[in-house]
Amino acid sequence: LIPMIIGLAVLIIGVSLIIPFFIVSNTIRLIIHSKRHILSTLRLLGEKDFFIKLPFILQGAWQGLIGSFVSVMCMFMLDLIGVNIAIYNFINKTFVIDTAFSISSDINFNFMDQSLIFFFILGIFLGVFGSIRSCSKYLK
Repeated sequence: LIPMIIGLAVLIIGVSLIIPFFIVSNTIRLIIHSKRHILSTLRLLGEKDFFIKLPFILQGAWQGLIGSFVSVMCMFMLDLIGVNIAIYNFINKTFVIDTAFSISSDINFNFMDQSLIFFFILGIFLGVFGSIRSCSKYLK
């Protein structure tokens, strides 16, 4: 049962990292499509590709920062509600076995014990690389 739960957790983490990447990429693609006439004018005027792509990359970073802020606020709300207490009570009652041969300590889980700067860096990273993907694909 434990390997199946770990595999499911890895799958959920993988999907939750791929989804924001594609959301930012599609949003930037729609913005590029709506500004295609302005971008073609800039190319005709001789603007470098980097300076055409830079506002879209910065917008992707901004979207990633906002998304990571929302995720941190959701974790804070789950911590206030007490979902973490229900989770580690479930884990301790289900998986921790106290026998005479092995004594396990209780597993504690707290949403806000995670490093918050990691979530912000990860959000910006996913936003920037989603926008770079979109810019390189649709600004040829």
